[in-house]
Amino acid sequence: MKTQKHTLLGGMLLLLMASFQLTGCKEKDQEVLSSEKSIEEYYFLKQYNPGMDRERIDGVIDESTQTIRVEIEQRGLDISNLKASFKVSDWSSIAIGTISQESGQTINDFNQPLTYTLRAMDGTTKDYTVEVTVPLYDGSSLLDMKLLQIHNESLNSDCTGQINEETRTVTFDVPYETDLSALRFSFELSPKATAAIGSVIQESGVTENDFSESNTKTFTVTSEDQEHTTDYTIVVNKETSRTYYFTSQADVDNFDPVVPIKNVVFTGPGITNEVMCSFAQRQFDIGNNIELDNTDITDLGFIQYLKDPDLGYVIRNHSQFVDLDEIWRVTVFKGDFIIEDNTPAFKIKQGYLEQVTEIAGDLRIRATDIESQLLSGCRRIGGNVHLEIVGTPTGECWILFGGWSGAKLETIGGDLYIANFPKLGSLGGLEALTSIGGNVTITGNSGEYSEMETNPNGWALVKKWVETGVVKPGASLTLVRADGSKVDLDNY
Repeated sequence: MKTQKHTLLGGMLLLLMASFQLTGCKEKDQEVLSSEKSIEEYYFLKQYNPGMDRERIDGVIDESTQTIRVEIEQRGLDISNLKASFKVSDWSSIAIGTISQESGQTINDFNQPLTYTLRAMDGTTKDYTVEVTVPLYDGSSLLDMKLLQIHNESLNSDCTGQINEETRTVTFDVPYETDLSALRFSFELSPKATAAIGSVIQESGVTENDFSESNTKTFTVTSEDQEHTTDYTIVVNKETSRTYYFTSQADVDNFDPVVPIKNVVFTGPGITNEVMCSFAQRQFDIGNNIELDNTDITDLGFIQYLKDPDLGYVIRNHSQFVDLDEIWRVTVFKGDFIIEDNTPAFKIKQGYLEQVTEIAGDLRIRATDIESQLLSGCRRIGGNVHLEIVGTPTGECWILFGGWSGAKLETIGGDLYIANFPKLGSLGGLEALTSIGGNVTITGNSGEYSEMETNPNGWALVKKWVETGVVKPGASLTLVRADGSKVDLDNY
């Protein structure tokens, strides 16, 4: 009987232990197979999204509709590669489609609503739709428009349209030989704006437009938010004269222009002093520039034979050009005066240009030396002014314009750029300026005789230009000393 009692008691203990084990497993299974699946927090952090202007932007979670809305006030933020941060319920996983999501790490494109799927431990799922919005741009302006040679084969150089915001017109003056039937405009618009001519959407540098029958078309700019439009009238004026090219004496001998001459361009080693004199002695009417590019001429002696020496002159890419003396015959440059990219970059001596009263186009000189009082008698320059020392200078240019004869230059139609003069200490001669049409850049210059810091015609003169409107509102102003430090006009 005693043995039977022990056996019965042992059996009961085993049954009790088995019952506890079954109960414990059931409770454990219920805990592991949780049905919890929710997004508890959803936000964006600047530390993971450097383009944001705020440290944190929170989303609004609506459990009734299972949606999350994130409103970003930062206009123009790129939302195509943002990293979202989030907190989800314990034991649940989160994915977009088949791609598992990691808080603060996974990149997604939020330009369209995204669906996040949460999966609980018990295998059930729940979807949240996330929508991110940013303010749309409302600008509808045309900022810049060009006809680039790379996109328009009939052009010999790039052509910039003149934008008049008051009349909403863009005017192009293109060479006589330009093909107007397939013009491709390159342009810059307000951010995210689009453009069209008629019903044809315009792609910068790609879309062809036919101006052969009418020289005007309406260019409509529409803002990103579709609420603003601005119409510009493009006017393409084809010049009634053209540019002619010469590479040898034979080209000169056979030249019989059928259209009035705008420019003549002489290129290559076949162009010598004798060829230039031969051309000049034929007394052609030239409207604008004589350009010499990488020729074998050594001086400007041909000028004495021209019918009218008051033309524009462009001299570039020469390795043996030695003499500019004949330039004294020119009193008005009807085109440009450009000296650049010559090796050695010969000096422009004092007195070369003292007789010049006007330059209709650009003045661009990049030379080893430009001596003082460069344009002591000039009153107007219609285009850009670019004066730069290149190479190793030996001269002592301390004042570019005017000097003892007083300030005479009144207007510059385009940009003013003065760079790398090792002894320039004054902008004397520019005191009479009433208008600079473009941007101003004065950089890399150092003064030995009268410092730009203390001379009233130094940085103080530039400050006066800004205060009196000589420099137009909106023009960029780049002022940098030779040591690389930037100039603060408030100190002058």
